[in-house]
Amino acid sequence: MLLCQICLWEFYCAPKVVPEKPQVYRRQIFTPEEDERLCILVAQYEEKDWELVASYMPNRNSRQCRERWFNYLDPARSSLPWTPKEDALLQEKVRVLGSSWTLVAKFLPGRTDMDCKNRWHLLYNRQGSGKQRRSPRKKQSMIQPPSLFSENGSNWETIDPGFINLYNPNDPFWWQ
Repeated sequence: MLLCQICLWEFYCAPKVVPEKPQVYRRQIFTPEEDERLCILVAQYEEKDWELVASYMPNRNSRQCRERWFNYLDPARSSLPWTPKEDALLQEKVRVLGSSWTLVAKFLPGRTDMDCKNRWHLLYNRQGSGKQRRSPRKKQSMIQPPSLFSENGSNWETIDPGFINLYNPNDPFWWQ
């Protein structure tokens, strides 16, 4: 009996070891100062060690730094408008490779996988082959009660007489 009480005490009353919560990074727009700092850090440490780069960027993690660099700040990234030739190549590669945007981007120098994905969806929706957006459902002002008559032409004589006394046409929930 004593052993069971000790075991229960350890189970219910002993201090629990709670693992540390990972640091949460809230979404914030990169400031011009952060962009400048990120460019300097990438020039210094190259595009290899994003954990090290992020350690010098307060409130930013390695993923945020890497994505900001590759999708916006990288000088090798093309910010020029898309050409019809690039659009045709994009459509051909998506037809052949599917939506593997990293593979598709390898055929379009200066364009990232995100650039390719965004451009594809823009072209896809312009062509009208995208999914149509559904209009929101209109709420019915009143729920319709089930029909008292069946499809085969039933009449009031076939309905249970007790049922007629329960029917109130002004109560939308009379059948529940």
